[in-house]
Amino acid sequence: MLRTLAAWAFTAVYWTAVFALYLATFRRLPPAFAQAAIRFWGRSALAITGVRLELANASTFEERAARVVVYNHTSALDMLWTAALCPPAPLAVGKKEVVWVPFVNLAWWAFGFIRVDRSNPIQAARSIEGVAESVLSDRRSYCLAPEGTRSLDGKLLPFKKGAFVVAIRSQAPVCAMVAEGAQPLLPKGCVVIRPGVIRVRFLPTFETRGLREGDARGLADRVRQAMADALSS
Repeated sequence: MLRTLAAWAFTAVYWTAVFALYLATFRRLPPAFAQAAIRFWGRSALAITGVRLELANASTFEERAARVVVYNHTSALDMLWTAALCPPAPLAVGKKEVVWVPFVNLAWWAFGFIRVDRSNPIQAARSIEGVAESVLSDRRSYCLAPEGTRSLDGKLLPFKKGAFVVAIRSQAPVCAMVAEGAQPLLPKGCVVIRPGVIRVRFLPTFETRGLREGDARGLADRVRQAMADALSS
């Protein structure tokens, strides 16, 4: 409990300071600031809670480029370990309720991340209009969990195709990563983070050159199968 409270205290102080800096500089922070700030928060919060991140192989997205980054979603801890591995020029998407998460919502506002109402498919589609253009023109990394919600048993849920539509529209590659160990450290419904290890594996990149929007479901299925295979190996 003390570790979890310490992580929340750190989060409160850290993101309040980052948001104040963001306002003081009139939104003119260096392009690399978002990645550095998010990674520092994620890695520090994990260390405070006693959670260790182990990488099975090298990251596939260290250089700034247009890409779509997808990952499996099993725990609220996913916000921390994905933050610790944040790619350059991130563009994150989360459910609309993130606005009620204290201090984390400051980061969402400061970096212009996207909030989606998943209960309203039409509104959700409108909220990500222009994402493909931003990914391509600004060389941003669009990051999200295509399952859309947490898996209770660690098994992959069906994928929504929105991320893959964005990838195809921007002709950007899909970079997938899978994590094991997060769910037992913070199961759904729990608030106290347990110390432990989260292991992350980066999968080979999936190219989208030449694909059309009608291929989005097939691409989603291929990526999901590769992630499922990685989790079972």
